[in-house]
Amino acid sequence: MYETQVLDAYRRLQNHEGDAFCLISHASYLFKTGGALWAVDPAHQVYRVSTLEGLSFVLVTHEHPDHYQSEVLARLAASGTRILAPGFLPGIEAVPGVTTVVPGDDISLFGHRVRVLPGQHYDEGTDIGVEEVSYWVDAPGLSVALPGDVRDYSRPFPLRSPDWLMAHVWLGRGNALNLPCEPWRSDAARYFRDIAARHTLLAHLNDETRALMDRWTEEHACLLAPYIPNSLVLPAFTVYSL
Repeated sequence: MYETQVLDAYRRLQNHEGDAFCLISHASYLFKTGGALWAVDPAHQVYRVSTLEGLSFVLVTHEHPDHYQSEVLARLAASGTRILAPGFLPGIEAVPGVTTVVPGDDISLFGHRVRVLPGQHYDEGTDIGVEEVSYWVDAPGLSVALPGDVRDYSRPFPLRSPDWLMAHVWLGRGNALNLPCEPWRSDAARYFRDIAARHTLLAHLNDETRALMDRWTEEHACLLAPYIPNSLVLPAFTVYSL
């Protein structure tokens, strides 16, 4: 079922006039910008996408199975897609032609500038979490900030004022049922607001593989939205104009 929905969304994105994007899971994205088709973390542990032929490039952030599957990337690479991924991912060396990246890299692809930035996937002050990179993409006529799965809101995102910010909702480990999830609500709202995006998508919602105490929903997004200008929640598989 999911694979059919992904491929249908991909076809609609291909045929869309102008720049657009869609979610193909709670935190996997497809984009069409400047005539290029590209994806971020096109993976999920409950389905395998057999083909997304025609993607120009793919960006990968970290090793969790809802973001990274080496076999999916290998199939995409075999169809000619450029893969940018951090070298710390397990099994990434088996993906043919992958470009491994580290924070500070600045790469030009298909008329797009991709800047690789540090990720913040460890809980503040702990070693709980995983390594991650984040991205900033300058496409022709617009910019997209992709901080990834931020767990530490104490260090600000290094760049400002994108056209679009993909903000992943996280309000404290095991804390989803403790509304209003303070102090993480205030910390997350400040972190994302300070990036000063023209538009913010609140995502990483309704991951049904998670226990309820760690599952973020539209209710949690509504806790943040009043404090983040021009924020919205977008259902999966809906093609949205940029």
